[in-house]
Parts: sequence; C-alpha cells; structure tokens
Amino acid sequence: GFVVAQNHDARGLDPMIVLDVPEDGTYLVRAFAFPAKPNSTIDFAGAGDYVYRLTITTGGFVDHTLPLAVQRAATTPVRLVGWNIPEDEAVFSVEVGEAADRDRVGVVPQNVAGCTELPIADVPVVVELENSTPASPQKLEIPALVSGTLTKSKEVDAYRFAAAKGQKLELAVESRSLGLPLDAVLEVVDSTGKVLSENDDAPRTQRDPLLKFTAPADSEYDV
Repeated sequence: GFVVAQNHDARGLDPMIVLDVPEDGTYLVRAFAFPAKPNSTIDFAGAGDYVYRLTITTGGFVDHTLPLAVQRAATTPVRLVGWNIPEDEAVFSVEVGEAADRDRVGVVPQNVAGCTELPIADVPVVVELENSTPASPQKLEIPALVSGTLTKSKEVDAYRFAAAKGQKLELAVESRSLGLPLDAVLEVVDSTGKVLSENDDAPRTQRDPLLKFTAPADSEYDV
C-alpha cells in the first residue's frame, strides 16, 4: 500500500508519471478525480462524463515533438521527444499539401505509445539552433514560427530579425496554453541592447507572453 509515485496536474489538469521502478514486483495504478468545478467538498468526484484514457508502458512514449507545428505545402522533419524512444523511430517527415483543408495533423507513431496533434502553419517552421543565445542570435526571416527549449536555469534564447520603420509586428510565446510548464518572458531588444518592449503574462492567457511592437527604424532587432 505504499505510494511510490503520485501526480495531480502535470499537463494542465491531466496527470502524468514517469517512474523508474524501484524493484521487481506487482504494482497497482489508481485513478480518481476531484470535482471538475472546485467546491468546498474534500471527497473524490465522479460522473458519467468523467471519461479518461490511461496509457501504461515500459516502451517509448511521446511527450511532444520538435517542431511543435508543421508547414503547409511542405515536408517538415519532426523529432519525437519523450522517454525510451529508439533513435531509428525518433525522426520522420510530415508532408502537408497546399490544398489541405484542415488546420491540424495528427502524429501517431507506429511503435511508440502516445500521440499528439500539430497545427499546420502557413508560415515557415523553424527549430531553435543549439547556440541561439543573446551573444549569437539565430537569424530569422519573418514571419516565422519557431520551436525551442529552455534546457537549463537562466538560459535565454535569442533570435534576430530585420524590420522596416513603422512595421507592426505581433510576437507571442505558446507554452502554458499547450499544457507545457514554461512561464516565459518575451523581450524585443535593439542593436544597442536597449529593451524596447517586454511582456510576461498577456491578459486572458495562461502565463504566456504576447506583445505588439512597431519598429522605430529600419534595423535588426533581437527577440
């Protein structure tokens, strides 16, 4: 009866456990629920629409992909990211035709548990380079959709783009809205290092930043 692992809200309100099994044996998995709308009760809740899908596996499991979107009218290389994924199963291509009448595509690997859905973007899809730092920003042609990872404490990723005077831009980070844990801060910096615009939590978002920026001059800017 000893609890070896427990999780409540790993992804939004969905739980997930990655467990290094401590010893050979038989283990019991228990699933229970709190009220869908928080109230003053301390009891477990249940209802006819409290439906769930439980995946248990010792094999590969997909947590997310890089990039987090694919491009319309293009073939996008996609890497599966998760646990116990064999290298020969980790990278594949997703092809979307120009006339595709949908805005999302499902990624369901054949030999790996888990699945995900990726939005189809009408702009170029880019993956962060390993050395995309403020000292060496990754150059972008805008518009673009970039997928990246902040892998360690105090890491800052940086991207450089050119904009014309008066050009109006919208910059947004999606993480919490995708069920991921990053609480991002977004800045636009000019060539002297001066911060021109900054946002932490945009209104009506789940801690995701969004800012609108008008370029004050023909120049390159870092985000």
